[in-house]
Amino acid sequence: MKTAPRKFTTGPYEINDAGLIYSQASGGEDEAPFVADVCDSPLEYTDQERATGQLLAASWDLLDALETLTDAAQSVIDAWETGDLAGAVRTLDASIEGARAGIDKAKSRTG
Repeated sequence: MKTAPRKFTTGPYEINDAGLIYSQASGGEDEAPFVADVCDSPLEYTDQERATGQLLAASWDLLDALETLTDAAQSVIDAWETGDLAGAVRTLDASIEGARAGIDKAKSRTG
C-alpha cells in the first residue's frame, strides 16, 4: 500500500556526535544529505538534545514500521471477512520485529 511518493529526504537517517542528522549516503563518493541539527551549542550536547536527535534519526524506521503494520492490520481485517485469518496473522506477526527495532532506535536503546 506504500504508493504515495515521499517528499522528504530519503533515509534511513543517522545522527553524529555533534547532534547533526544526515541521510545515509547513496553510495560512491556522494556526501550524505544534511537533515537536521538538534544541538543548540556544539560545546554542550545535552541529554534532551541527544534524545530528540535519536527520535528524529529513527523517524524513517518508524514510518516504515508503521506502514508495514498498517498493511498487515488491513490484511487481518480483509481476511476476517473471508474467514481465513492464519496467513494474515502470520504477516502481522512478522511485521512486529521491524516495529520494535524502530521503537528501540527512537528510545536510544540501539543504533
